[in-house]
Amino acid sequence: MRKTITLRNVLQMRSGLAWNEPAWLMSFSAMKDPLLRAYYGMAPACPAPPDSHFLACSILQQPLAYTPGTVWNYSTYDSYLISTFFSGITGHSLNQYAADNLFSHLGIAADTDWPNLPDPITYGGGLLNIRSRDLAKLGMLMLYDGRWDTEQLISKEWLTQTTASQGPGLNATFDAMGEPAAAAPLDLYYGMQWWTKTGVMDGDDALTARGHAGQFMQIFKDKGLIILITSDADSYPETLPVRSSQINSFLKTNILDKL
Repeated sequence: MRKTITLRNVLQMRSGLAWNEPAWLMSFSAMKDPLLRAYYGMAPACPAPPDSHFLACSILQQPLAYTPGTVWNYSTYDSYLISTFFSGITGHSLNQYAADNLFSHLGIAADTDWPNLPDPITYGGGLLNIRSRDLAKLGMLMLYDGRWDTEQLISKEWLTQTTASQGPGLNATFDAMGEPAAAAPLDLYYGMQWWTKTGVMDGDDALTARGHAGQFMQIFKDKGLIILITSDADSYPETLPVRSSQINSFLKTNILDKL
């Protein structure tokens, strides 16, 4: 069944793998993390580092809880699998391709760091080290439907597909022991690697990128507005839900409601 996982499945966070993202974020145990499990030799079915596929192999050792494509489950490692797909199909790392074909056109700093982990596969689930002003340029690109100056850098048709909410569907749930349980109905305000609301599952309409430790970018196309928040991990993850709620409330009261 794992062989039936498609690129569209992982773009939509619908791989079907039994990955419990909240439990992973709340835990520092190597047993929770395929990356650490692979490094410490705890995935015996996988090739040992420095083989470039050991992390993808380790991720795919997760139990398949749902038929691929049927149930939404937010997973950092679905995003890593996108990078694995990309490198396998194109022969290029995602970071170098982005640097050559996107970042350079936007004037994004050449020292922007997006590590390959392991080489040559870029860590597609995060770790992009980018200046706020350069991240805002990516927001501007989305605001103007993939167009930058006179260049159409990203297909408008592709952006329409990737930023459309998935709508009514099924959301993965986990029992008290952290094991996969029956999926629950839910309106999925998520497209392909983009949220479509300001909150995680509710809030005002906005194209939203949410990052580690409470960093996010919200793009309000109808208002011609981009809001960018940076953060750190000092108090993460215990205070993140409260902090995110406070930030959203502040932005709505002091910015959005006054426009």
